[in-house]
Amino acid sequence: MKNISKLTQIFWIGLIILLFSFCVTDVAAARGGCFARGTAILTTEGYKPIEQLDQSDRIIGYNFTTQHPEEGNIGEIQVLSSPGYFLINDKIKVTESHPFYIKTSTGVKVVKAQKLKPGDQLVGEESHPVISSLEYVNKPITVYNLISVSPNHNFYADGILVHNKGGGGGGGGGGGGYGGARYGGH
Repeated sequence: MKNISKLTQIFWIGLIILLFSFCVTDVAAARGGCFARGTAILTTEGYKPIEQLDQSDRIIGYNFTTQHPEEGNIGEIQVLSSPGYFLINDKIKVTESHPFYIKTSTGVKVVKAQKLKPGDQLVGEESHPVISSLEYVNKPITVYNLISVSPNHNFYADGILVHNKGGGGGGGGGGGGYGGARYGGH
């Protein structure tokens, strides 16, 4: 009888751990870097709301080796919930750890949304907008995560070049997952 109760106890502990991991996975993944509904993603057919994308859409990213925009694929799209988000320049709604490219005096580096600050110069499709406002909004939100964006592991969200967190360094010039990259500009 003691063996059965130990087995039952182990079973219940395992089940609780498993259920807990499923319950937190969506939120944890959302913290990994996602954008809110309505974020416009640049595709070969123009800008399209992120919630309307599917894996057949061809998105536009930036190849740091050739220093030109380039078509890419979406490996997967996740729909998740996040307990809050950052609002950048009163427009872009993004989870705290999504990486953005920012222009520096030596090129471009990748910075998570939570580490951005007013005055940082973003890398845009047409220009390099400066962050004029940045605030954390502590309100639950549905977010979309583009996974395995290839070949450059980046894409344009609301006109801003952002890193695909799960990918590599950005088309050969990225210097690793979050390393610096040379950017020729537009």
